[in-house]
Amino acid sequence: MVLSRKAFLTVAVVALLLCAGCAEAGKKKKPSAGGRKPARKPKPSNGNKPSKRAPDVLTVSAADALALLDGKNTTFLDIRTEANFTASHIAGAVNIPKALVRQAINSGKPKPPPATKNILCYSAPAAGAKPSTATDEAIATCLYFKTSGKYPDIKLYALAGGFPLWTAAGYATAAN
Repeated sequence: MVLSRKAFLTVAVVALLLCAGCAEAGKKKKPSAGGRKPARKPKPSNGNKPSKRAPDVLTVSAADALALLDGKNTTFLDIRTEANFTASHIAGAVNIPKALVRQAINSGKPKPPPATKNILCYSAPAAGAKPSTATDEAIATCLYFKTSGKYPDIKLYALAGGFPLWTAAGYATAAN
């Protein structure tokens, strides 16, 4: 197959344009001057570590959570199912299953935690899942409170490892 000079030049120009477009697509775009500012990272207190996934949520150990519970300025929010909560939960915790947390914040039913107290969320991993799954669920739930705008001045905590690590540490639980 023989191409005419005009057809050859057309094919060559199209190929160059395609290559230029590919090279342009591969370049990283610089953020615009009016872009969003990076999120402010809270300073950890009492040795708590901010979550890598959500810097506005501090991940705390069971021992640190016990200190928060004793301080009485933190609402412990159990985001497991009602059946799991009824069977056993951290003494003094309230239950709002994670599927109902957004509804509670937006409509008030079920009753959400007070906006004047800090919130510690905890869960439990599904059977066979890693303990970090419970931590991730708690972090995600805490972020609902942060993004709602209704809880601007509180600290958010997630219990590392969730309820199983609380019970493994031998801390108080209750059943309904």
